[in-house]
Amino acid sequence: MLSIDYIRENKQKVLDALKNKNREADIDGILTLDEERKKKIQEAQVLREERNRLAKQKFTEETKTRGKEIKELLKTIEGDLAIIEEKLNRVSGYRGYFLKNQGAILHMALLLYVFKKLTLKGYTPMIAPAIIKKFTLFGSGHLPWGEKELYKLNGEDDDAYLSATAEIPITSYFSNEILQEKDLPKKFVAFSPCFRSEGGPTAKTQRAYIEYMNSGKLNK
Repeated sequence: MLSIDYIRENKQKVLDALKNKNREADIDGILTLDEERKKKIQEAQVLREERNRLAKQKFTEETKTRGKEIKELLKTIEGDLAIIEEKLNRVSGYRGYFLKNQGAILHMALLLYVFKKLTLKGYTPMIAPAIIKKFTLFGSGHLPWGEKELYKLNGEDDDAYLSATAEIPITSYFSNEILQEKDLPKKFVAFSPCFRSEGGPTAKTQRAYIEYMNSGKLNK
């Protein structure tokens, strides 16, 4: 997905690209909505600053009345913002996308290129598992402090999590083993899906994947 800033700064380039790809998009509408969003955010900021100033003043009927007015105005603006954000997300979507044809081939080629390049430098290429045990998270330092950013799977196995990064299972690859100094260092380049609860659109996609995993459909 193109960022709003890029579309604004490269409007004609985007329009030409849409024409060349025989695609349709209301670019002017997107930019208008973004301007409205910015305006509403600025209005809300001004009102919040006024509310903060009022809070420091002596309480009077006048400040009380104005405080209520600000509260209602902010409520209205926040409602308008929610509508604008919804419209922007129908027309521009989140940053997920499909890769097909040359795009899909290029994506896989880049992964293979990196794997080959680092393999030649002495790294062992690995595809790491996406589902991991709790002890791996302690071993990599993601627990206990990172509990809120992790996804836990529900089901018969109550000790199953989705990996936040490939380094977690890789760090535990030699668990319960004693490595000899002469065999060190161990160097790996690993690939795996990564799931972290960081908020925003990406987190929604991750949560949808988890709900699918928890539904038990994979066992059918």
